[in-house]
This record gives sequence, structure tokens and C-alpha cells, in this order.
Amino acid sequence: MSTKEKPAKPYPEFPLFPHACGKWAKKVGGKLKYYGRWDDPDGALREYMGDGCLTVGGVCGQFTKTKCLALKTGEICQTTFADYRRTCEWLQQHFGPDMPVAHLTPEAFTRYKSHLAQRRSLRSLGNEISRVRVVFKWAYDACLLEKPLRFGPDFRKPTARQLRRADGPVLKMFTAGQIHRLLEEAGVRLRAMMLLGVNCGYGPTDCCELPRSALRDGWLVFPRPKTGVERECPLWPETLEAFLSAMSPGALPGSPALVQWDGRPFTQQLISKRFRAASRACGVDGSFYWLRHTLETVGGDERDQVALNRMMGHVDGSMAAVYRERIDPQRLVDVSEHVRRWLFGQE
Repeated sequence: MSTKEKPAKPYPEFPLFPHACGKWAKKVGGKLKYYGRWDDPDGALREYMGDGCLTVGGVCGQFTKTKCLALKTGEICQTTFADYRRTCEWLQQHFGPDMPVAHLTPEAFTRYKSHLAQRRSLRSLGNEISRVRVVFKWAYDACLLEKPLRFGPDFRKPTARQLRRADGPVLKMFTAGQIHRLLEEAGVRLRAMMLLGVNCGYGPTDCCELPRSALRDGWLVFPRPKTGVERECPLWPETLEAFLSAMSPGALPGSPALVQWDGRPFTQQLISKRFRAASRACGVDGSFYWLRHTLETVGGDERDQVALNRMMGHVDGSMAAVYRERIDPQRLVDVSEHVRRWLFGQE
């Protein structure tokens, strides 16, 4: 092949370019380096990757290692760690673990976004894009990258307007009758979790991580894993009975109170899967998290948002929250009993 007839790149993201000398080349650290002949692009790429090149697998491996430490120290919860690990697995499956990070162009991320969009809702897609950006921002902050990665203008989260239009006017809460049908269909452990959802606003992650020691004289006192905000919630007699029936016997005070029949821990995905199975069986549409929506909506009718926020674990950024030192427990009881009367029709 004549040196004047430069070959095209084997594919658009190929990180090397054909130099006039007849070899593939790349500027690394401000210096031009050569890797293999034009007729052996695969060999040139292997040589380039072995030249101290940072790969997708390398970034993901180191990122996962640091997040594992963050999980052990309590900086992140198990669900967050699982989300990050899954994001790293998907990145490596799509791009390959040996793909040089320098190979990742805005066009490559646009194609990855299209790939993700094939099996996700708009909201789920936005969350995944955020996690991908977190991975590579961490790599830059950790000095693994000399400069921030360019994702391009299209690899970004959907706007709030797009999310509202995609969600549509769906009412994300259950009626009292629907909750009763779900409870009848659920097994012992799922029933307890559902009641924790509508009584205390717990989601799947809360149910996974709820320790036995959180139960105190008929109340649950357990910070929300997502935000670390303190929560207190009086348990209804129905919830307390279901919770005690489902609680693993002989568990240590700090260990999860709710585990599977064989002692294995629950995961967010498993709880959601079992809830979907129960909802299909009784013909009720909705997700487990709608129970939290239901508590917020019905509990709001009691007109004590401060107490409801304490039960839900919402972050209160108001100046009043800075000065508020306590909340009368009776206020929490009043909100809780209002929702209980709505659900069970008891005075």
C-alpha cells in the first residue's frame, strides 16, 4: 500500500490515526507515538492499549473498589452501591473492558444512550446517564484522566418538562380497596413490607436495610438510607403484628429484621419483583413506591406537614427546621391514625 493512500479507520471510535510514515499513531502526553503498521490495526490497538492506556474496565474496577469502601463506612447504602456496580457492568458489556477511555467520543456516548433507551423509561434513562457521568467524573477527580471526558450535548438527563410529559396525568397512589387486595395476595414478609410502606412511607431499600434495633416500644426509629434524615413513625397494630410475624427469629440487633425464608437478605429488585407479581395477581396497577405516595397524599389531609415530613424522612431546608428542636410525638400519632382510619375505616 502506498504511504500516500492513507487507510480509513476500522471504525469511527478507533483511537489511532494513519500517519504518513505507514503506521498508526496517537499523540500521548503531548508527544506523537507510533503503534503498528497500517495493515495491522488490531495489533496497533493492542500495542496502544498496553502503553499505559486507561481502559473502561480499569476505571470501572477502581471506581467499584472505592464505592465498596464507601459502603463499608456507611457513606452510601447497599442500593446505591448496587446501582453503581450495575452501571459499571453495563459500561463494560457495551464498550468492552479493554476499550481505551480516550476512545470514548461524544458520538460513542450518543449511541450508548440510544442503546439504554431501548429498555428503559425516560426517568430510568436519566438516572443511568447521571451514574455514567459520576463514574467518569470520579476518574478525573482521582487523577486517572488528564482532562474531563466530553460526553457531547446529547448525553444528558431528560428535562423536568420531558419527564412530566412522559409520566402523564397518572395518579401514583392506591385506593384503600386496592391496598386491601394487595395485602390479601401478599405472603407474610411482603405483607409486612406493604404495611410499612403505607404506614411509614418505607420503600424497598428501607425494608432491606431496616434493623431489628429500629423497633422501639411500638415505634420505628430509623434514618432514611437515601438521605440520612431521621425518621420516627408510630406503628399501627396491624403493622406491628405483621412486622413481628415476618421478623427473622434470633437476628442480631443491628442485622436486617426482614430476610428471606432461608436467611438470605432481600434486595430492592427482589421486593419490587414480588410486589409486581402480587399486583398482577390481583389486577392492581402500580409500584411498591406508590405506597409512599399514598401516605404522603392521605397524610397531608391532616394538615401537619412538619409531622408528616418527620415520618417520611423528607429533607426540610426551611429556617424553621434549623430552630426546631423537637416534634411532639402526638402530632405524628395524629397523622398516622388519620391514614389508618382512611385505610381500615376505624375510629
